[in-house]
Amino acid sequence: SPSSTSSSSSACPHPFLHLLLFLCLPSCLPPPPPLPLSALIPSSTSSSSSACPMYRLERQTEPNVPVDLDCSLESQSTLEFCLRRDSSEEDPPMDITTVQDMLSSHRYKSFKISMIHKLRFTTDVQLGISGEKVEIDPVTNQKTSTKFWIRQKPISIDSDHLCACDLVEERSPSHAIFKLTYLSNHDYKPLYFECDAATVNEIVLKVNYILESRASTSRADYFAQKQRKLSRRTSFSFQKEKK
Repeated sequence: SPSSTSSSSSACPHPFLHLLLFLCLPSCLPPPPPLPLSALIPSSTSSSSSACPMYRLERQTEPNVPVDLDCSLESQSTLEFCLRRDSSEEDPPMDITTVQDMLSSHRYKSFKISMIHKLRFTTDVQLGISGEKVEIDPVTNQKTSTKFWIRQKPISIDSDHLCACDLVEERSPSHAIFKLTYLSNHDYKPLYFECDAATVNEIVLKVNYILESRASTSRADYFAQKQRKLSRRTSFSFQKEKK
């Protein structure tokens, strides 16, 4: 009937009407407000947290001029930006002497020092350090006070087997002790040496520069083992105090 036809046409509009509404409706609505730049860039540029370094946003055409993060992207008239680390957060510049020491740490240099054995006996040795290895050679002209059973054999340690070099004590400018730890046959062995404080500090600094510049698995495993021992010791002390 005509009535049924008109009612069905009003209940089910033509599909082209849906398409027309879909295309025209967005143009009828007001545009969304522009987003501020702070919503488009990493949070470290707008956060004062000390856990991560701070950065500032700059236009590439205007270096060293920070962009206001409350402004929108459309207001900048450019799409070329760069993130620059805040100068107040940058690491302090290294002293030129420190840079020279780091660069020269891999060059070979030898030191005449004393190696400490058990029961505090010592032998004179020549410690040669380079970026590839550490060599310990006994000095032929030993002092007459050296015990005859203390015979130091030459030792050569590859830099990849070096684990640590630590200052043990510094009693006076004329006497200090340091420890050199290295991996030998799946075991960490310490060697103790003594000399004047200036020489000892130079050796410790030189060896540590070499260690920090190399990604040694022996060194990483050594510190991991130390951390596990420390954790077990701390846990045992806590349980003992709890009892």
